[in-house]
Amino acid sequence: MTTATLRNVGNSVAVVIPKQWLSVLGLAAGEKVEMKLEGDRLTLQAKPKAARKKYKLADLLAKCDPDAPMPQEAKDWENMPAVGNEVW
Repeated sequence: MTTATLRNVGNSVAVVIPKQWLSVLGLAAGEKVEMKLEGDRLTLQAKPKAARKKYKLADLLAKCDPDAPMPQEAKDWENMPAVGNEVW
């Protein structure tokens, strides 16, 4: 069994996980983990990565309403005067 020392980090307390354990678990600094308290045990496990949904352009366009009015913000942007060296 390996031991670690809890360390103060700002207003929190952190534990250092050995680098070789991180590579075995497929984790890196900055990734999210799930914590669970089971009696007097604290367990950490990698948070499952959510699968990114794949979109098709045709599906996205099917949700668009070509007759919808243009929002005022888009009209304002479109009618803004040139500020730099834009060529229209």
